[in-house]
Amino acid sequence: MVSKANEPVALCTVRVGGRNSTVWLCDPADGSPPLPLSVRRARLAEVIREAEASGADPESLAAERTILQALDAYIREHGDPFASNASPESA
Repeated sequence: MVSKANEPVALCTVRVGGRNSTVWLCDPADGSPPLPLSVRRARLAEVIREAEASGADPESLAAERTILQALDAYIREHGDPFASNASPESA
């Protein structure tokens, strides 16, 4: 879970284009309130749906799905540490 000390959490690592990339959960660097994970999850799911409809690169789609699955698992296990800090954008 993201601590009060704003420690980033490595969510998962995906491989796209022959390169590994770690996906992190962290507070925004500019100090603005972070979006709840449920909002981030919904936005990612929409991006995936749009990418599937447009025939996006299969490797990129697989990476996005892996991130979505890891986010779901994180929320199940740890809850949403950002939910109490909901920003107006989450509405």
